[in-house]
Amino acid sequence: MNSRQLYSSLLSSSQFKEWKKKHGETYLSHFFCSLRRDFTPKSNWEIGFFNKMNAKITVFVNVEKGFIEKPEDEVFSKEAPHIDKLEVSTMKFDFDGALMIYKDKAPVFFSNQPLGDGFVILQNKNGMPLWTFTFVSQTLQFCTMAINAKTGEIVSHDIVNVVQK
Repeated sequence: MNSRQLYSSLLSSSQFKEWKKKHGETYLSHFFCSLRRDFTPKSNWEIGFFNKMNAKITVFVNVEKGFIEKPEDEVFSKEAPHIDKLEVSTMKFDFDGALMIYKDKAPVFFSNQPLGDGFVILQNKNGMPLWTFTFVSQTLQFCTMAINAKTGEIVSHDIVNVVQK
């Protein structure tokens, strides 16, 4: 998936242009997709826009003939919600490039974890665009790896128990 092309398709759609006229204070916040254990998309790609005026997100889902707009929704956060703007133009690593890095390093970081389904999210965290891959292992652990979308550097990797003991 080329996030720049997908984003460009959304921006050029008449549906989005009409929506943006009414929501000028919003900005790109994330891309999201559920993934199967073989890394193929389990769902359609979603592109989110954050409204800083009401701290809500509107998501556009990529479908065969365009996009579907989901109703505006609350930000999932315990703290005062703020989401950094995602700048697609600064990225050098698209989904396919980040996935290659993930596939190369996952056997090293998660060697004893047979992975099940998961998801990937692209968002700006701590001033950098990050591809964050999260898969649930068959031993009920979250196996997460964050990859800098500008540099391809692995920023973090972690295994967290789903069930607290």
